[in-house]
Amino acid sequence: MNSDKVTLHVLTSGGLEKNGAEIALRGKKSRGLLAYLALENRHKTQRSDLAELFWPGVDAKKARASVRQSFTDMRKAIGAENLLADGAIVAFNGDAVTTDLQVVADHLNAGTVNEIVHAGLRVLPSLLADYEGIGAELDAWIRATRGAIVDATMGTAEALLHSHMLDPEERLRLARSLLEVDDLNETVVRGQIAALADLDDNSAALRVYNAFYERLEEELGAEPSLKTQDLAVKIKLAGSDSRPQEPEKSPRRRPVTLIAVMPFERLGPNDIPDYTILGMLDQITCRMAAVSSPGVISYNTARQFLDQPIDVMSVGVDLNAAYILTGTVRCQGDVAILSVQLCDGSNGQVIWTTNRKANLADLFDASDRLAGDILQAIEPSLNLAELERARALPWAALEPHHFVLKAKDLMFRLSQPDFLVARAELDKALALRPASSAAYALSAEWHGIDLWQGWSRDPAKTREMIEAHSQQAIALSPQNGRVLAQWGHHKITLHRDFDGAMAMFDQALEHMPNDSETLIWTVPTLAQIGQGDKALTNGKLALRLSPYDPFLHRNEHFVSLAHYLNGDFEEAVRLGLSSFEGRPQYGSNLRTTMAALVAIGRGAEARELSQHHRQAEPKFSLAEFQKRVGVRDPDIRHQYIDHLRLAGVES
Repeated sequence: MNSDKVTLHVLTSGGLEKNGAEIALRGKKSRGLLAYLALENRHKTQRSDLAELFWPGVDAKKARASVRQSFTDMRKAIGAENLLADGAIVAFNGDAVTTDLQVVADHLNAGTVNEIVHAGLRVLPSLLADYEGIGAELDAWIRATRGAIVDATMGTAEALLHSHMLDPEERLRLARSLLEVDDLNETVVRGQIAALADLDDNSAALRVYNAFYERLEEELGAEPSLKTQDLAVKIKLAGSDSRPQEPEKSPRRRPVTLIAVMPFERLGPNDIPDYTILGMLDQITCRMAAVSSPGVISYNTARQFLDQPIDVMSVGVDLNAAYILTGTVRCQGDVAILSVQLCDGSNGQVIWTTNRKANLADLFDASDRLAGDILQAIEPSLNLAELERARALPWAALEPHHFVLKAKDLMFRLSQPDFLVARAELDKALALRPASSAAYALSAEWHGIDLWQGWSRDPAKTREMIEAHSQQAIALSPQNGRVLAQWGHHKITLHRDFDGAMAMFDQALEHMPNDSETLIWTVPTLAQIGQGDKALTNGKLALRLSPYDPFLHRNEHFVSLAHYLNGDFEEAVRLGLSSFEGRPQYGSNLRTTMAALVAIGRGAEARELSQHHRQAEPKFSLAEFQKRVGVRDPDIRHQYIDHLRLAGVES
């Protein structure tokens, strides 16, 4: 057994140690690959995926050669026995490589706070920053990974902060380190106040409380929670014989979720006309206003910022905007390089960023495509930010789209208790805004899941609700590609109306040809009617456009089904198992994956999955399912049923 201890520093500069001694690993991308494998060590990684992540836009053959060279360098650095490269799959050998991040986590889990922990916490917001800018997909992975790690680490540290494992001085210092990560984290502020009170410094504790109260009031129009207010009252009572007066409260402002698009800043010597910059502003604003849930500040308001220095937080205050989209245009010869950022208007934190290139002469004409690209890219990040914001807002301050986001998050956990709560959230959205197309579309999807997961108590009524809510969504938003494509999907599942479904898809893609959600809804139907190549084209593009989609498990399943019906059983298994890892209780995906496993001779694994299927859908009947399978080709339809029967699915 290999006894070498390899530690990778992902919190700092990507340095590498073996048995305590520094070792060299050339090249930022090689170190980035090592960090990616270390943080994704639960998964086996495809070489092709690594090539696309770290060498985007490079010829595939050259990119694969670069991956091979990086692996050669890695083997020399960490030991060949620690890196498993089996054909197309790459992974570490067990726990061959640990990270300084894991060292911090181990200390926190053990209740130990030392200099290693403090240093690690302070640099969390810049985790993996050295590898940003390599490519858009890698940047998206970095943002998602950083967010998940910050949330998990902060959660562990916050629990320790409020435990009895640390003395007050240690808790105070821990609180200060955590506030460098998030200075508006109320749980941490409350821990800081409690630590100061335990050190008999009540005046300092109350100063912290008052400063926090004023900041919340000014920046968010909110006030501390009752729990924090009660703590302040107790501290005041401890130093006074009479009950102190409660702090004055300003009238609560109802938060309005707005996004402001700023005119792009021109960098460099080239003279880009005002009309080009303002035209881009108009295109992006109009596109976002058409499909984005938060309101968008008007073009007429935003154009006043042309050639003005943009202070994100000041703009957020001036326009009462929760999010600010800024950009720069820099010219290199005949090429315009655009850098775009989406920021939190309250604290200036960058939520999403990307770079784009366009021919300078076509910059204005390209702005509509750019607007679509920006919207496609920022929407998942914006939705996640809004979902997190909704959790912190009181019920009375929530807007209809907050309830829609909460419902969608709960629905796709595929847990019946969460699923029922999602229904209540949708009801709240429709009560606040009866004309919400997004709420009706998601309600139709809710009833679809209810029906096909086998949960509905009244399938006939559920089918009626799918149709009624789909039609209502289209009536309210007739040019929304997502709504049209979703109804096309339901036309097959409800009525086997293939021609009607195709007409819906044509309309949907005419309006939103490069939207991942629109594209993915077309995939199962196209595959079922024998247009497998088109289904895979749309499905692969959808996965590429939204590689870190919160509902990736659904998208992977749809493409897995297309591969199965197209005869590519190996790829169907790969995507099906990936979807299974994300949602083990997803019945439809379990069926496709079991069938594909049987097709390639892995029946034992298929029968193991059938146990999960039985738990996910205990009332499932293969005989009933056979009646509603939407596959048009009878030979493929019979093959599908035979494969499920061989997998152990009961009639």
